[in-house]
Amino acid sequence: LLVWDLACHNPHTQPVTDYDSDEEDEYANEYAREQAIAEADRALHEDILNRVLAWVDRIARRAPRSAILPVACIPDGMPENDVQRRCSKMFEMLENHMKWYEGNGLMPNIILDDSRNVLCVNFSQDFGIKQIQETIVAIADSGTVFEHIDTPVPPGTVEALQY
Repeated sequence: LLVWDLACHNPHTQPVTDYDSDEEDEYANEYAREQAIAEADRALHEDILNRVLAWVDRIARRAPRSAILPVACIPDGMPENDVQRRCSKMFEMLENHMKWYEGNGLMPNIILDDSRNVLCVNFSQDFGIKQIQETIVAIADSGTVFEHIDTPVPPGTVEALQY
């Protein structure tokens, strides 16, 4: 599991978009909003680069062809559109980063849900926990993720994860 907190504690990833509502400053406010969003996106990009992709690289170097299940930990109160923006950015950057690994033998296997989305959890609301448990059990049962190992996962391991 590679868990990321959606950079919720990084204030630079949250654009400040509340400006004066004077009509004469409308264009200036719109420009300032666009700049704030662009700056927040750059900070989000940097956060994913340093806190997600750096770990993907470390895992790939230490255990080539590892399976990595990225998980986004959603904080309470984060708006749904912001969660989607951050998860989409993480997915996009993971997908682009995997192109770098093509053909070099180290490429990790990034596991996504059936819709090719990053799995999301919220511990206080008990959201997504069951899906992660089911995904881990499905990975262990399938044999397709670790087909290069040629050793099945012992049944006791799968049973332990179901509790």
